[in-house]
Amino acid sequence: MDPYTAAIKTLNLLSKVVPIMFASLILSNALFSLPQFGRVSDFMNKVVGLSNLKSGFAVASFLIHPVVGVATLSAMYKSGKLTFEETAYSTALSLLPRGFRVAVLFLAPVAVSILGVVGLYFVLLDLLSRVVIFIILILLARVTLGDGGDDDVTKSDYSFNLKEVLKVFLRTVAVLSVSTFFTFLIFQFGSSENAGLLILFSGAMSTTAGLSVAGTMIHSGMMDWRIAVFLVYISRIIHVFVESFRFSLPIFTSFFGVRTGLKLLAVHIVSNSLSIALAALLFSVLL
Repeated sequence: MDPYTAAIKTLNLLSKVVPIMFASLILSNALFSLPQFGRVSDFMNKVVGLSNLKSGFAVASFLIHPVVGVATLSAMYKSGKLTFEETAYSTALSLLPRGFRVAVLFLAPVAVSILGVVGLYFVLLDLLSRVVIFIILILLARVTLGDGGDDDVTKSDYSFNLKEVLKVFLRTVAVLSVSTFFTFLIFQFGSSENAGLLILFSGAMSTTAGLSVAGTMIHSGMMDWRIAVFLVYISRIIHVFVESFRFSLPIFTSFFGVRTGLKLLAVHIVSNSLSIALAALLFSVLL
């Protein structure tokens, strides 16, 4: 397969995936901006309150943006409203609002458009695993923490921004196009022994790249879909470490200081890795 043939195959695949992805991104972002989604923050605040934590709306603020959530927790910690243990619990609990936000705004549109029904299961199992760990953390916090009051943090609103959606769409299409093209090009040599490494490496750098490479291999019959998706799960765990040191490390250390920030970063890494590992286990058992 020469570069021209790889480009044609890439365009054929993109012509099927990109329109669905664009429509899904627009729809998911529009739905997320509806006033009704504010009730999700209210509900999460009440659920977190069951754990005796005072950081309900702070945890819910991760729905808006991770930086907003970290900044809110930092303000409560520095003002003495939260102990370190409570802040650590809150950081771990943020895996659910973080995952919900990513699933609605990004993961579902990309995974479903690339993998179809398998992508839908992929997203649902990801959310289910986060809910399970979230509930376990709530119960642990309720047992280990004393009574807490209500926090006085007010929630923010997410507004639909077409310009930002288009930026996400263009970045996603760019990664998808490059990943798909090079996948087809690499396999012109008929070599499939490094297929797993290709998914792992691309997924470690970008979830979009990992999904697109896996999707390319599945659609082309290069790899069984179960194996490809399981490798995506492994690449996502690697990506947690890559993303944490690239993005989360400077955020946590800037808001909490180096020593406390590194401890909370470790909590963030462990909780997210456990949720992905649980999703992979559920995937292997149920599918």
